[in-house]
Amino acid sequence: PPNEHSRFGYAFVKSGYEDIQDKVVHEFADTGLEVVHQRRIILPPRVVDYVYRESMNEHFYPAMRLHLIENPVTSMALYRDAGDAQRVLLDLKFGRNGHESLRTKYAHTHQLLPDDEINAWIAGNHPLQHGVTIRLTQNNVFHTADSTEEALNTLRLLGSEYHGYYDANGAHQSRVGQLGLLLATLESDATIGENYGEL
Repeated sequence: PPNEHSRFGYAFVKSGYEDIQDKVVHEFADTGLEVVHQRRIILPPRVVDYVYRESMNEHFYPAMRLHLIENPVTSMALYRDAGDAQRVLLDLKFGRNGHESLRTKYAHTHQLLPDDEINAWIAGNHPLQHGVTIRLTQNNVFHTADSTEEALNTLRLLGSEYHGYYDANGAHQSRVGQLGLLLATLESDATIGENYGEL
């Protein structure tokens, strides 16, 4: 059987994509990914810092972080009985292994920015710096973890930072068994200190 850890994945649908959220979840289901827990939440700042820790020194990070801690996302724990949940989510993100990229499929259409505006944004002096940052960093429908370990760490951190995150009202009733397995996994495999403690 697949490693129990590999059956779990994490993703969130970004603010501004509420109208196509059901379509994205349906696309997940077509690959065997089931939503076992879902909450519409404002991400806690420490969760944002963990999820985007590799971007914390980038010029766009403060504006992106502010947007993420002020606008709700739909946070989801996913389960795939055949395993490789996080790999499949990444395939759907990037369009790999015969899967269509859902980021490309559902991206909002915007007129491309000319090079001089992109260069001004990179230099941090675009007259609409904040808005351009949101447009360029949030036009990709959903975020997903880069590995199973990161997915479990994110789910564990959400439970720690967001009071009541795992209350029963966020669970899909037909998936209570998988949610129980997830919670047991998070309790028994506390790897987050190793990866998050420095933040």
